[in-house]
Order: sequence, then structure tokens, then C-alpha cells
Amino acid sequence: MIIIMNIIKPMLRKRNNFLATFFFILLITISLTSCHKNEGIVSDINPLENSFSNHEMELKNFKAETIISDSIATDEFNCAYNYFGAYQHPKFGLLKSSFAAQFGIYNNNIDISEIKTQSITSFDSVSLSLAYANNNYGSFLGSDTVKNVQIYMLSNPIIGTTSYFNNTDMFPFIASGNMIFDASIGINPNNSVLKINLPTSFFNYLLLPDNLDNLTTDNVKGVFKGLYFKFKDNEPSTGLGNIFSVDLRNVSSKIELGYTSNTGKKVITMTVGADCRRFNIYNSNIKSKITDLNTDTENIYIQGFASSSAKIYCNPYSLLKDSFPIAIVKANLEFEVNNDLLGIDAYFPYISKLKLWYIDENDNVTYLRDELVNNEFAVGGTISSNKNYSFNISQTLQYLLNNKISIKCFLITCDNRNNIPRSVILKTGNNIKLKIKYTKF
Repeated sequence: MIIIMNIIKPMLRKRNNFLATFFFILLITISLTSCHKNEGIVSDINPLENSFSNHEMELKNFKAETIISDSIATDEFNCAYNYFGAYQHPKFGLLKSSFAAQFGIYNNNIDISEIKTQSITSFDSVSLSLAYANNNYGSFLGSDTVKNVQIYMLSNPIIGTTSYFNNTDMFPFIASGNMIFDASIGINPNNSVLKINLPTSFFNYLLLPDNLDNLTTDNVKGVFKGLYFKFKDNEPSTGLGNIFSVDLRNVSSKIELGYTSNTGKKVITMTVGADCRRFNIYNSNIKSKITDLNTDTENIYIQGFASSSAKIYCNPYSLLKDSFPIAIVKANLEFEVNNDLLGIDAYFPYISKLKLWYIDENDNVTYLRDELVNNEFAVGGTISSNKNYSFNISQTLQYLLNNKISIKCFLITCDNRNNIPRSVILKTGNNIKLKIKYTKF
């Protein structure tokens, strides 16, 4: 610095202001830099690098319990398929299902006037076809291949704006309706379609004076209110019986009315269109077994027909709050299947997908929108090769830590749209794990 001042002084005497100013600025710069030495540059970087640290945590031993819901929605908005039959489940008791559905006419080429003008010379056949729900969720529970079936004409309509549930009272729908079928049928889900020949008296209903006056292509559902499919009451022995599912949206599900008129043989096709209502009725005696299920502290039981699900009491907030601020990298809630207890359903060994919800402090139930471990965006956890379920709850946990939501407990259910016949039994305690990877800064 002394050397620089000795250089500047002669310049000032010679009035060389430019060079003097240059060296003066250089002097100030060196002075400021030398005060902090090189540590100032390092201190701007190292604290930033050292402020981030990655951590992993595994939480176990959560309290869990099996719960039974009295009522669950079972109409077409909540159930993809319709279920039919009875099965005696070793753990969940007697499971029964029936269903009701509307049918309409969607072929504008059908000449309703032929029926209305009584130009029909003979009623030839009434063929009912129900497409088995042959899909990756399966379509059959149990082992029996024969079923006693009753089919009723609905006497009251299924209301378009009404929600329908598993415990809907069917008496008002069939109190004055006619039972048009009562017989045993063979069940073979290896076929694509179940066919049932209904009596030709089916036509008589359409030809009633009040019905005939209102019969148009657009008003078929106003006249023909639908069918109710009921399993004839009896209780199969443990492990016996069957419940099968049908896909009424499939074009193969239909009623074909064959008749002969003075212009030749004709067929009227009735199908379950997008504007047709349908719903399932479930019955189960699981409540008689609920004491056993509640005293089982090592397992939780999930089954759609029995309306059984499970609550998991988990509060990661209290365990992580002292580490704030943190960013969740990944958080998975994992469940282990009890293979020993689950090997009872030869046809439906597992629920292929479970749903995970959370219940907040106000008892509101909300589903999670996290990404699945298999990179699919959906609500639920998919069974893995080692028969465990894993839910990615990273976003949900981050929302919790940021105080955007509150969580009192998690709720785990079957996916009612597709997995209702299936069952799963999960281990509790240390077998439920919440694995968290997070960054602290």
C-alpha cells in the first residue's frame, strides 16, 4: 500500500488526475479485500452447502383397527360391475349380493308402432344375456357352478337423481312386481356371456293398457322399469357358494325380444345405456363376527361386500416437527399381507388395489392424490410381487408438515369400483411401516 501511495504522490504533483484516480481505486479495492482475506469467498459457499442434509426414518408400531360401515354407495357411479350370488366366507361370514338395472331401446329403426297396433302374430322368445366381467380383477368368487336365481320385474322406477346403497330396501321396488324367473342356472365364467331364457310373458307387461299408451322408443324406461336379480335364499356351507360379476355396460349384455308380425320375424334389443341406472345390494353377517375381528390385535380385515375397512393412527408430524424446516423427498406407507390367513379364497386371493384416505380433525374423509410406486397416478396402492401394499404419501405428508391439512388417522379400503368381491388381511403393529426420506435445511 505504501508503494502505491509513493506512485500516486508524484502524479498528483504533475496533475495526472486520471492515473491518480486509477491507482486510488485499486488501493481501496485491495484494502477491502485484504480485510476479509480469502475466507469471505469461502464463507459465502460452504454454509449453503452444509445447510442441506439428507435423512431417512422408518416409523413402526402404529395402532390399527377394523371398522364396519353400515352403508356404502353401490350405484353405477361407485361400482363398475354388478355382483350376484352368495358365498360363505371363512373369515367374513355369509356374503350375498343382488342387483337391479334399467334397460332401454337405443335402435331408432325399431318400429314400436307394430307392438302398439297389435300386428304381432306370435311372441317367440325373450333372451337375457349378461356379459361376465372378465377382466384383470377377476369375475368369480367361490367354487360352485350352479345357482338358484329369481328375477323380478320392478314395479317402481329407479330414480335418476337418487343415490343407492348396499342396504337399499328393495321391497318398494318389487312389492307388486312380478317374478318372471325362478330356476337354477349354470355358471361358467370361462364363457364370455351368461344366457337365460325368460318366459314370453315378458311381452305381456309391455302390452298392459297403461304401458302401451306410454310406450315409445324414448320412454321405454318409463314403461319397463327394470329387472331385479336375486339369489334364492339359502346359505352355502363354509367355503362354498359363488358370487360372480357382470359388466352391464358391455354390448353383449342385453335383452332380445323375438316376435313375428305380419311383416316377418323381428327382434327388439334392449341394453343398459349411459342413461340407465343400476345398483348393487350387499348383505353380510360380518357384524356377528366383529367381536372376533376387534379382539384380533395382529390383523386388520378389508372386504367390500362386508363393508369392512381399517383405520391406521399415524402422526408423523409430532415426530418430525423438531427437524423443521424439511422437504419430503419420498414417503411410503407399507402394509404386509398375512399370507397364512389369506389363502382361503382360491378365486380371489388378493385385492389388487387398495385405497388410502385420510381423516382430518373434523372427521372429513379425503382421498390422497399421490403418485403410486409404479408411476401411475391413481388413488391407491397396488399389490407387489412380495404381496405387500405400498402407498406413496410424499405430497400428503409435505402438506401436513406445512400445516395445509390436518390428519387424525388414515383410512384404508378396497377399491369399490373393481375389487368388491376380494378380501385382504393385513398385519398390524411393526408390520405397518412409514418410510420417509427427507432433506433438512
